[in-house]
Amino acid sequence: MPVLSDDLTHGLAFVAAVVGLPPRLARSRPASSAPQLPGLTALIDTGTSLTCIDPGIVQALNLQSIGRTRQPVYGAFSPAAGVTCWRYRVSLTLVNPNGNPAENLTRQNLEVIAIPISGADVLVGVDILIHCDFTHNGLGGRFSLFF
Repeated sequence: MPVLSDDLTHGLAFVAAVVGLPPRLARSRPASSAPQLPGLTALIDTGTSLTCIDPGIVQALNLQSIGRTRQPVYGAFSPAAGVTCWRYRVSLTLVNPNGNPAENLTRQNLEVIAIPISGADVLVGVDILIHCDFTHNGLGGRFSLFF
């Protein structure tokens, strides 16, 4: 079972990420258009039900929406009716800091929503984490994601 493990940053689990077009859409685009955006930062967020991307990624990849959804929002100061978000399909890779591409976590046809994100480009939600074993060792300052 591959494991992606790294140091926590101020108690948070950040990992390098690449977001691109799903393979079917990438094949239909001209080679000159950006099929992938490397060098992004993802935050593993156990409070997010669906993986989220920043609208800047939507713009950079010229993604076409597959519809809208109303997402519930829980916590202090949250709107009771939730928020309406645009949905997209992307390919998401969480880059293993060990440098072995065979141990990256990749989802080729992932449905995500676009919301403004501060401090990261991607929020990795429970829709991905439900298939993993995520360990947050606050005292040891490390996190691990087994998949």
